[in-house]
Amino acid sequence: MTSVGLSFSSHGRLVQFAGHERLTCDGTAVPLQNQVASFQVAQAPTSILEGHPFICTYSAGGISATLMLAIPAAPVIRSPQDFAKVPRSPNTFITYEVRSGKLLGIVALGPDAKAIAHLDMPCLLQATVNTGTFPAGTGFISLTQMLDLQVTQAGTPFKSLGVGGTAMTMVTVTCV
Repeated sequence: MTSVGLSFSSHGRLVQFAGHERLTCDGTAVPLQNQVASFQVAQAPTSILEGHPFICTYSAGGISATLMLAIPAAPVIRSPQDFAKVPRSPNTFITYEVRSGKLLGIVALGPDAKAIAHLDMPCLLQATVNTGTFPAGTGFISLTQMLDLQVTQAGTPFKSLGVGGTAMTMVTVTCV
């Protein structure tokens, strides 16, 4: 799932809309009257949103600004695949793909167990994690990435614009 959120602030504090402002995101009006300016404007399966522009237009006092955000491709754990049986080992091999942004880390989780992956060959998109002490049973491998988001503005630009985001993907595995 991908969620897109917006917040408007002034001097580091969220603003409260007075009611004469308008915000439309991907053709849907977002109610603003008496709202604190931090809200989710979209949530959908990543496969529907990735690679497509997400467009929001803010209008107030006859001035408008349009933000266009390209939704990046989601990171992928290539192996082990979802629901794979993984032999417990001091060097469980993981391959992954991150397309834009920076890999923050990969973690293996099991019943009462956690291990942080060693990014042995980040240029080859490979890592290893020690699952040798994990008990047999269901676990997860998760990957977290800092996104490199690209936003363009049209119309009257905002005085300042901050953009950030993270992505996470997870596969379920059975440690054997």
